[in-house]
Order: sequence, then C-alpha cells, then structure tokens
Amino acid sequence: EFRYVLEGASAKILSMNSKYDELNNKVDIDISVIGPADATDLEDAKIAYKIYNSEDKSLVLQKEIKETLTKEAKTIKESIDMNSITGEFDIVVEISSGENTLATMENTISISKLKEQQESFKDLIGTKYIGAVKLLNGLNILNGYPDGTFKPENPITRAEFTVIATKLANLGVQDIQSQELRFNDIAPEHWAKNFIILAYENGIISGYPDGTFKPDNNVTYQEALTILLNVMDYKWEVTKLNLDWPHGYIQMANQLNMMEEVGEVDYTSKANRGDVALLTYKAYLNISNKGN
Repeated sequence: EFRYVLEGASAKILSMNSKYDELNNKVDIDISVIGPADATDLEDAKIAYKIYNSEDKSLVLQKEIKETLTKEAKTIKESIDMNSITGEFDIVVEISSGENTLATMENTISISKLKEQQESFKDLIGTKYIGAVKLLNGLNILNGYPDGTFKPENPITRAEFTVIATKLANLGVQDIQSQELRFNDIAPEHWAKNFIILAYENGIISGYPDGTFKPDNNVTYQEALTILLNVMDYKWEVTKLNLDWPHGYIQMANQLNMMEEVGEVDYTSKANRGDVALLTYKAYLNISNKGN
C-alpha cells in the first residue's frame, strides 16, 4: 500500500520495510534510498518523514535527516514508539534538495498485518535471504508456501522463475499481444502459459533450439542470470562482449556484482529458491537505479 512520485532524476526511495518489536512495543522501519545513477553525489539531500495516527490523522512524529546520496543504495533506520499510536499509522517519506522535491513515498503500517507477516518465512530467520524475500514478497514478485515457509534450499522450475521475471519486469498478462504458443511442450491449460507467452514476446526468454521450453525443469544459475539480465535490458551489452552463451551473461552478471551475496556456484547446477531471491533482489535494485 504505497506509491512513489519522481519529480527529478537525482534521488529515489527504493523501499520501506517495517518490523514490529512486540517486547518494546515499537516498529522498526528501514527506508532504502539511492542518489544519482551517474558518478555525481547529491550532497544536500534531506530525507524527511511524518507519521500520522490513522484513526484521527493527528501528527505523531516528524523528523528530518541530512544525507549525502550516491549511486549506491543506503538504508535509513528509524524506530517508532507505538505507545502513542493504536494499531495503525501512516508514514510519509520525502527526499528533497533545496526547494525541489525529488521523491515521495507513502505507506500505511498496521500492527496486526506486521504480526501476520512476521509469522511467515520463519525458516528464513537468521539467514541472508530474509531481507530480499520479504521485500520481493511485499512487491508481489515472489511468494512462499501456504504453510508460511519459503524453503530457500528447494529448487525452482523454469516456469516458476519466468513468472517471477515477468512480475519483476512489471508486465501483466493483460499485456499479451498474442495467444499463440511458441513452445511445443506448453499445453494450452498450463498454469504459467500466459506468463511464458508474455516473457517470450518481450525478449525475456527464448527456449531451446528444438522448440521446447521445458517448463518443469529446474532453472539453473546460468539460465536465471540470462533471464534477469534480459529483464534488466542488458542484452546489447552482453552481445558486445562477443562471448558464447552463457559466458557473456555470466561475465556481465559478475561485472554488476549480482553474485556478490550468492557466492561461488556451479552455473550449470540447479538454482535454489533462496539464491533466486538474492539475484532477483539485485536485479530489482539495478532496474530501480537505471530508472532514476
């Protein structure tokens, strides 16, 4: 439940994540912000936020923070005392420079919803995956299992990952131009058919030379990187490297530090759900930065 408005090209609010600390009755908020996409630093940025009680719209708290913003994302951490707020509040965050408003994000935070969300993904507590998974889940890019787990070590199919990629690209099935099936192993009733058609139409996937897509095969690291770099619109940069697949995609991914959190892997092996979340999160940050 948030929106952001850009009125310039020198700053952006990437995300706003919240966690309820029941013991101390406070909400910890992480606000991820980023500056210019080029080498220019935004030295006079002001990050201000206001918090309103949702019931009576009264102003509970306001604060202004001065920051130097660069092309590297940084996280602003704040804690909200809930003793003066009952259940739900609205937070408005704004980045400004001089008289110019560069970005605004609004969010409604509900304690009951935070408690419910924190019951999910218990198998991620203390892992490197939890931040990426929760952000992408909040953006409806990826989901967990009905039992509230994420199962980060499980593999993920090519069809499942294609759905994630189309959501990351902000494409909806209503954008499909044709219902023609491009792959001879995709049945008309396949649950991901429309997403696969959409990804093919937008150059995100290409399938195999024999005309198949193999939707139920587990996606490999090299396939996942290829799809994500296509979503990120790096296909031309990869082509200029003049390397056979998948070496060009792997080299470009390493140039972009996409594997930084994942670490060393056999690129031909099955990618697990946790690593897919980390890679997708990296791609999300890159897309957000390029659009800034």
